[in-house]
Amino acid sequence: MSKIEVNEIAGRSGTSISVASGHKLYAPGHAIQVVQSTNGSSSTTTSTNYVNTPLNVSITPSSASSKIHLSFNFAHGFMAQNGHGFMTIYRDSTNLNPATAGGTNDGFFLVGNSGPDAPYQYITRYVNFQYLDSPNTTSAITYHLAMKMNSGTFYYNINRNGDNNSGGAGIAIATEIAQ
Repeated sequence: MSKIEVNEIAGRSGTSISVASGHKLYAPGHAIQVVQSTNGSSSTTTSTNYVNTPLNVSITPSSASSKIHLSFNFAHGFMAQNGHGFMTIYRDSTNLNPATAGGTNDGFFLVGNSGPDAPYQYITRYVNFQYLDSPNTTSAITYHLAMKMNSGTFYYNINRNGDNNSGGAGIAIATEIAQ
């Protein structure tokens, strides 16, 4: 491999520099690729163990040193009074939450309802959740948004009343960042 050392690169004509088709330029901190997935399905769970929501995104990193910036945008319905659930992200079968040692508080965040039931059964709350992962692989990866409940029912992308179209579409974005 050859090495060129320079202090500045400038276009021969104009203000842009092109990289030949099929070649890649790796600049630390810059996006290499972006993948987006949308899903308008809803689901519910009463499980006290994590179950995947319908929202996921797959990406194949081009370098093992890359980081993957994840962004999940979704809706959830309010639980019954005093109910609460947890959400996390899985990389394939690995829970990425650093608090996975167990116990009831092992989600990235808690969602719940401590108020009276009415009118919360008709409301959905929108959430944007981001995470930076270091998967150390060039194999295909699928990231899943997962949910669980302490007791009661978790309502993903639908309100507690079960009204159609109460949640909208969930969006998952994975951006590979060069290191």
